[in-house]
Amino acid sequence: MGLIAGTAPAVAQAPDTISYSVIMGGNIKGYSKTWKQADGSWRNHYQFNDRGRGDSTVAVYRESEKGLLTSLHIEGVDYMKTPFKESFSLENGMARWKNPAEDEQQKVDGPVFYLGLKGGAGNFTKAIINHGGTLNLLPSGTATAKVVHKGSYTYNGASRNLSLVALEGLGFTPVYTWVDERNEDFANVSDWVSTIITGAESLVEPLLKKQKEFEASFFTNLAQQYTQKPAKGICISDVNLFDAVSGKWQPH
Repeated sequence: MGLIAGTAPAVAQAPDTISYSVIMGGNIKGYSKTWKQADGSWRNHYQFNDRGRGDSTVAVYRESEKGLLTSLHIEGVDYMKTPFKESFSLENGMARWKNPAEDEQQKVDGPVFYLGLKGGAGNFTKAIINHGGTLNLLPSGTATAKVVHKGSYTYNGASRNLSLVALEGLGFTPVYTWVDERNEDFANVSDWVSTIITGAESLVEPLLKKQKEFEASFFTNLAQQYTQKPAKGICISDVNLFDAVSGKWQPH
């Protein structure tokens, strides 16, 4: 599943297709489907409808045994229905990528994972875990993955052992995702849009409830770590003060 011009065409899909539901406001609004093609490449169709907006993409990609992208071609429309194309290749230590904002190449030494500008593909979380929990990124940066919770969750009469993984290095706060026993993508849940294995839609709320506990604890820990309590009062001096009544600045 991707950290995922025109509408994706309808084509025959393999019987072992991995299917996810895209849920907004408690309703299924789209899907993500991935299957392996006869030539060994993977094909992903992703689309959802948010009041007439929403991505609609087709991606074809290849990956290494440990889940690193070696090639990617994705095209379709983004959330605002703007057509785009994006491509990536990694061969003989040279990475090349092209998207609406970049046309770059870079020598690489060691494992790297390409994060697309407009779209993506592959199992990003599994790739990080397969490489010891830390992985360099393209175009730049480093991401880490840490399992913060493990639990058994039941849907359709069957129990699954799921793990909540905190991904750091993608922004100022961790990004949370759920994986199964094989570290394969199971769900990405939030208050706005969630993507989850088809058939497990009933788990969105309990997974989100548990995830929010860790989201809240992250900020609580920050507050405890960085809050400073001065022993004396604080004076802020020699600044410009704006008087909103008169509409004038008071200097010094």
